[in-house]
Formats: sequence, C-alpha cells, structure tokens
Amino acid sequence: MTTPDDAVEQALWERTVARPDEDAAHTAYLEHCVRAGQLPLAARRYRERRDALPVDDPSRAGLEKRLGAVALLAIRDLDARREARAVEPGRRRQAALLLLAVLVVAALAALVLTALLRS
Repeated sequence: MTTPDDAVEQALWERTVARPDEDAAHTAYLEHCVRAGQLPLAARRYRERRDALPVDDPSRAGLEKRLGAVALLAIRDLDARREARAVEPGRRRQAALLLLAVLVVAALAALVLTALLRS
C-alpha cells in the first residue's frame, strides 16, 4: 500500500531526476525526506544513480555532493533525537523525586495520625 508520503517522495524524486542540475528540486526532495523519515531511501536512490554511471562521468560529482548532504542531514537528525532523549531522563528523575516526596509526606501524616490516636 502506498502512503501519501511515498507518493510525494516518488514525485519529488522524479523531479530531481528530470532536473539533475536544479538545486531547488534536490532541496525540496531532501527536506521532504527529512520530515517523512525517509533519509535512508534518499541515500539509496542517490547512491544507485551514482553507481549506475561510469566512473569518469562528470555527473557523479553532483551525486556525490547530494550523498554528502544526505549524510549531514542524517547526522543532524540523529543529534536532534539524542538531545530529545537526553531531556527525558531529567523528567523521569523529577517525577521520581515528586513521587518520593509524596510518599514521605504520606508516611509522616500516617505517623502523626497514629501518634494522635494513641494519646
């Protein structure tokens, strides 16, 4: 089954193939792939096009440039995910401390109530 993201990716890819020297087409394609989580697909597509060309073909340089852009975008995406995960343990710690504080207050209240009932 084809998803809307797949259809958009396919259309944008076909545009980059039709206009290989147009930076705007490649930029739009890569921006979509970042948003849709399809950078591995973009890397595969660029690599396959590059590898299909003879080694001395001048267009390989442009495809190498695009592969470099995909790599940089993937690194940026990984860094952003790592930073997002780094925030989560801090929130967990806060929740654990809040729970501990509530339990301590409840235990103290139980001790005070027990002492009042015994006297």
